[in-house]
Order: sequence, then C-alpha cells, then structure tokens
Amino acid sequence: MRKKVKPARAGILCCIAAVFIMAAGCSFAETGSGDSKSVKVEQSGNGERADTSRTEAEDRTETEGQMDSEGQSGNEDQSEADVTGTAVLNTAGKDAPCISSPDSITVEDSTGTAPGSQIAVVEGDNSITVISSSFTGYAYGRSAKGTDNAGIVIFQNGSEGATQGCGIFSAEDSRFEIAPDSEYYATAPMFFVTNTYAAINLHATDLNFGSGILLYAAGNDGEWGEAGSNGAHVELNATNQRLAGAITADGISTVTLNMTDSIFDGTVNSGDTAREFNITMDNESTWTLTGTSYITAFTNEDSDCSNIISNGNTVYYDVSNSANEWLEGKVIRLKGGGFMKPVK
Repeated sequence: MRKKVKPARAGILCCIAAVFIMAAGCSFAETGSGDSKSVKVEQSGNGERADTSRTEAEDRTETEGQMDSEGQSGNEDQSEADVTGTAVLNTAGKDAPCISSPDSITVEDSTGTAPGSQIAVVEGDNSITVISSSFTGYAYGRSAKGTDNAGIVIFQNGSEGATQGCGIFSAEDSRFEIAPDSEYYATAPMFFVTNTYAAINLHATDLNFGSGILLYAAGNDGEWGEAGSNGAHVELNATNQRLAGAITADGISTVTLNMTDSIFDGTVNSGDTAREFNITMDNESTWTLTGTSYITAFTNEDSDCSNIISNGNTVYYDVSNSANEWLEGKVIRLKGGGFMKPVK
C-alpha cells in the first residue's frame, strides 16, 4: 500500500476529511466535514504511543515517535488514505528520523530536520520517494555501537534480510545534508546499507556530507541478520546526477553503480574489499578519479574510456569476468596520466 505526502508551500500538514496517519510509537488523526485542517507536526524520541486525535486546527508538538507510514513499530497498518498538503517533518530526540518507512511513502515539497537521528530510514521490503524537498539529519543511528550512524539508512531486520525483498530510496530535485555541527559529520556516510537488497535512485539531487563516504554497503556484527551473511547488495542509479566521494563495500557485499548523464568524482572499492563491484556508464557520463579503484564488471558506451579523467590514478578490472571481454585484457591509457589495467 502506498501513501503520499504531497505538501503545499506553507509548511503545514493539511489534511482534508478523514485521514489517519501513523508514526512509529505515535498516532495522530484529523477528522472533519470537508474543510481543510492544519497541524504543524514536530516529533521527538522513541517509545510510548501519544494520543493526539483532535477535531480543530491547531499547532502542537508530538512526542515519542517519528513521521511514519505505519502503526507502532510497523505492526499496525492504520493508514488507508493518501495525504495531500504541506509537511514540515521536524523531529527532536533519539531515533526519530524525518522519514521512516516500514511501508511505502512519497514525500513532496517538504522540509525537515532530525537533530537526534538520520534523515531517513527504509526498513524491509519498502520504499521512500522524495521529490522537491530538503532534509537535514545529524547521523545518529539506532545502534549503541554507531554501526548505522549515517545520513540515510536502508536495512532489513531479521536473519533472512539479505535474501528477501528490496528496500528502495528514490529522490528527485531534492537536497539532503548531514549537519556540519553533528559530531558525526566527519565520519558518517551519506548512505549506509546492511542486511538487505537495496536500490538507491537519484536524479538532480544535492548531497552534502563531510566524511567523503558517499555509500557504505556492509554487513554488521549480528544486530541485523546473522553476522557473516548479512551483507548488503546495492544498486545505485544516478540520472542527471552529480555524485562525489568514496563508494565502499565489505567482503560479503556487492554494489552496482549505473550512471546516465551523470558526473562522479570519487573512488569505488578503493581497498579491493567488495565481494563484487560493477559500473555501467553511458556516453554522457563522466568519472573523475580521486584514487585507485577496483571493478568486477565494467560497461562503458564510450569504448575509448575518454569519459574517465584519471588524475594519475588507476582503475583495475577483473580480466576473467566475461562482462569485460570488450577490454581485451589491455592496459588503457586514461586522460590525466592514469590507466585502466587488468587484474587477475
């Protein structure tokens, strides 16, 4: 079931007639006879359910929860209607991201800040779509060990997470930022994926973060799934998009980067740690290397690889992979003095 939050410009969540939305650990309802009602939504913390049903337009602060698409802890699905209006999704407190989705939700023309949490969390076989919106998070994760300290997190709960379903995060004409005054600004990746299959779809979206790590796909110590088999399998699709930073994965995780009319300044799999790392580029895309990179399978519409600017760095490709047969095992000189070389 899909929910849509399509805000207008005033920064207030406007609900018409009978609409019921659930937050994890928090519920709020709007009822009426056709007149538009407004409520400013500010969430904080995690824990008890807060009963905030009301029949009059008012501003108030919701506590113990985040804007969410399902019932408490994702166990009660009580949202049967689309929501149209504005949304200011500000949160305060730990474990209260601006958007958390144990179902599928679309947010449009919205803003929000989560000073005690991530920007967004996709859990399980669900999706978040963000259009023409701007959100800031402080990268505080749920894990006491800081495993999921990140801007946006996609994960699956349970031991079968990495083999069932696919979490999806999509953004268009939007802006996401890890706040510069966050204590994790210099260390938190923009995206962290664990114990699941995932797709990240980006179009003309600004990403601002200080760690230099665009995406980290990895397993964890067993908090989500079984350690050693709870890796991430991520497809990052960039269309008319500018990307920057390092994309990394551990030995039980895979990443595929698909670039269409996009620019990427960074490295992939720089430590040769990923189980698999694949890249596809069209003629309109460019990749400017900032360090050594290792690729399992490489597809490039530009057969001369003139759309790769090396800055003196080298890309190593797996000569035994059939997808790389077009490279013929050759060493290719790249713009900027670097090379694309086979590695066995």
